[in-house]
Amino acid sequence: MTGDGWYHLADEVERLDTQAGRALRAALARHTEPLRVQVAGRAGTGRENVEAAVRSAVPDDVEITAVILDAPSGPDPVLDADVLVLVVPRRPVAHPADRTAADGATPERLLVVVPGAGEPDRLAVAAALAVPPEHALAGPPPHAPYPPDDALAQALAACLSEARHSRELLLARTAAGLAVAPTVRDRVEDVLDEVAVW
Repeated sequence: MTGDGWYHLADEVERLDTQAGRALRAALARHTEPLRVQVAGRAGTGRENVEAAVRSAVPDDVEITAVILDAPSGPDPVLDADVLVLVVPRRPVAHPADRTAADGATPERLLVVVPGAGEPDRLAVAAALAVPPEHALAGPPPHAPYPPDDALAQALAACLSEARHSRELLLARTAAGLAVAPTVRDRVEDVLDEVAVW
């Protein structure tokens, strides 16, 4: 469904039920925010190089922020983006900061990049972080450029698609859960049938 259809529905709901209309508008505002990618890693892991590769691989309307983990001063960063790209060194034992970041992420929208890793290193890191092997990627050494069409670009596209789908589901669930008058309920149900998000 187009954004216009959702806005028309929000108008209809708000005319009859201000509170339900506000709830739908708030969900719609969250739904239409730009997708966000965080590139996180400890100092010395090659995070900057991965960040540059991420910036060149995603559409311009996706917001990208860099996050330093385990900084000597300051609080732990909030990792709340739609997609988390976690840059870790090729070691078979996970650093606590890396483990915490991986544990707090949505598995389908987490990518672990291991700069300079071979296949055994990539698999060892995936196991150490309890990440599905397909979500752990070997990258070039920390300061070497990424090729333009690499596994990172493809994996990012898949994660962003999953994030968009999750937003659609959240908006549809919010609309489905609205307590509204029967006259509006029929219209909400029509819109949900049209959306058919599964």
